[in-house]
Amino acid sequence: MRGFSMFKIVPVAALLLQWRTGSGQQALLSVCEAIPGQPCNTPGPCVSVPVQSATYCPGDEYCFIIQFVVVQLGLTYTVTLGQSGGAPDLVLVGPPNSMLSIRFPIPSLPAGSVTTFTLLSMTDSAGGVYYVSDSQPAVVTIAPEPTNLVISQSGQACFNNPVTLTASNDGGSTSYAWSNGILGATNVIASSGQYTVTATLDNGCTATATANVNYELPQPLGIVVNGPVCAGQPVSVNAMPAAGATFSWSNGTTGQSTTFLPPAIFSVTATTPGGCTATTFLDFTSLPPPLTVSIVGPGTICPNQPAELSSSEVFSSYSWSTGSQSSTISVNSAGTYGLTVTNSIGCTASATQTIVSAPLPTVSFSGPPAVCEGGCQNFTVNFTGTAPFNLTYESQGGITQTQTFTSSTGTIQVCPPAGTPPGATALSAVSLSDRNCFCD
Repeated sequence: MRGFSMFKIVPVAALLLQWRTGSGQQALLSVCEAIPGQPCNTPGPCVSVPVQSATYCPGDEYCFIIQFVVVQLGLTYTVTLGQSGGAPDLVLVGPPNSMLSIRFPIPSLPAGSVTTFTLLSMTDSAGGVYYVSDSQPAVVTIAPEPTNLVISQSGQACFNNPVTLTASNDGGSTSYAWSNGILGATNVIASSGQYTVTATLDNGCTATATANVNYELPQPLGIVVNGPVCAGQPVSVNAMPAAGATFSWSNGTTGQSTTFLPPAIFSVTATTPGGCTATTFLDFTSLPPPLTVSIVGPGTICPNQPAELSSSEVFSSYSWSTGSQSSTISVNSAGTYGLTVTNSIGCTASATQTIVSAPLPTVSFSGPPAVCEGGCQNFTVNFTGTAPFNLTYESQGGITQTQTFTSSTGTIQVCPPAGTPPGATALSAVSLSDRNCFCD
């Protein structure tokens, strides 16, 4: 193909008498470069001025032009041209156009060839036969083009390792222009893509070649952390896929994903089938302390008396084993209750509380059967349950007193007031509680 045209232009006027027909008609044989995409038999001008001797590049479109002084439109003309070098004659058939000429495509000629074409004869569809009395040849030279144009790559396309593309050909002195704007035979590449070089010989003929450069690994290597990163809680991470790479993690595991236990610094190294490697580090050291929680509430529960359990601190959300989502719950039976809390960044902590059943406390009194009016007498009280005990009792005369006892046995003093009717001593418990339960 042609980067630019190089040929000698010979004025047509100087070649006016090329050959003469038996009917006295004059015509001129010349050549020209066709407009790209327009066949030679399309009416219209050429890219170049018609000349008798021209040089073209392989792949150019070029045409014969038979130019008449006088032509009869509507007829079809058959033209026979001889070729130099012993090649067969060319027989071209076509009608003239309104520009008083006939254009025929020149057959494909090999690079480096010089071919002389000579008009031998011509006839028309009306039976006319034209005799050639004088014919000056048209000479077509096909210039060499860059041959065996290749692009070689040196260096491996890995991160931070540019590669060099080098263009070469067997066509002699050549200039090179790359699709990324670089001029010269070498091109240093640092990113993936398709790169095309155009080689141009001194004669203007060109050829192109293309190379693909593929940087197999992205940098930084993509890592996805699944969920929040919390001290003391395992975290799952995934390496992004990269050109069929294999992965090796600093915790000794392989594969695209793994699990770490922060705080710590972790790393992953990816290796491609071509041997490129890339490493990414994950720094999970600057983390808040591990999240903790405890359940505040009793360890026992009394019959028919609910127990209240609550979180020790305020968090973003709560999840109890009972299904409750509040910070405090009320339970009515013994058992083990669990709580999981979540803070504002998604870290979690859990705690459990076991509640056992506690019996209601009891009390009994023992002492003298009677107390004299105006006198006092000690009575012994015995408790079942867990100290301390808080007892409210009523004695003769409707006197109510409350007393706390730190053990399962104690003493109370009963002193009936004056005017108390005689009779057996009467003591009764109004209410009683121990460390766990209350009853009345």
